[in-house]
Amino acid sequence: MFQLSDFQFQAIAFVLEFIGLSLAFIEVRLPGTAQKIARFLAKLASPIQELRKAKESGSNAYESLAGGLGKLLNTVLTLGTIPLVILFVFNAIEAASAGTLTVCWLVPQFISFIIQIVVVTLCLILLSIILYFTVAGGSDFATRFVEGRAVGTLGIMLATIGVMMELYQLVTVI
Repeated sequence: MFQLSDFQFQAIAFVLEFIGLSLAFIEVRLPGTAQKIARFLAKLASPIQELRKAKESGSNAYESLAGGLGKLLNTVLTLGTIPLVILFVFNAIEAASAGTLTVCWLVPQFISFIIQIVVVTLCLILLSIILYFTVAGGSDFATRFVEGRAVGTLGIMLATIGVMMELYQLVTVI
């Protein structure tokens, strides 16, 4: 069973608060940068907006969402599996230089490598989908909620989630 320790929970809450307050600061103090981030968030939120419009009008807008998710997953999986491949090759080179590179060494290492690839792939797919819908859905909501202030609104939403995590942790300790 997956269980977060207090430190991991605190780290996640801190990161959410930091990112949220940083986005709110950017919205207030750096309006040019906030506009660039808002355009990027609008690109991320466009498949969600198209799905909402398609639901209202009855058209099919799932292709753009599938294309965006496909590109995201391809990038994340490529970048996520490269360190595992490098580690496997490094271990094989080290074993070859030590003279212990045999079939008895290679088969368990290769099976372990395949299992690591599967686990990392599943974790990265889940994390990518969660992050995509959090950011895309949050930016879609922020764009509709406060017109022209999507970055600051998304920042406040993320900081609020972090504060709620802190309050949950405080309540469980008391």
